[in-house]
Amino acid sequence: MSYMTQKYDKEFKLHAVQLDLESGKPASQVARELGVSQKTLYGWMAKYKEDPATPFVGSGNLKPEAKALRDLERE
Repeated sequence: MSYMTQKYDKEFKLHAVQLDLESGKPASQVARELGVSQKTLYGWMAKYKEDPATPFVGSGNLKPEAKALRDLERE
């Protein structure tokens, strides 16, 4: 039996983090309600706290400064 890795979009992750921050519920409960593992939620929280302006980049999306650097390297 193989397990597929579930992919969540940026909006879902942001919603999960905001729910955790604003609901007053324990992270374990928020994670359970959203159907994600507590470890996953903690990972998203760490990314958000690291860079609240652009917390969830990936899948071809670069943070603005990384994109600018990449564009410079291509010139």
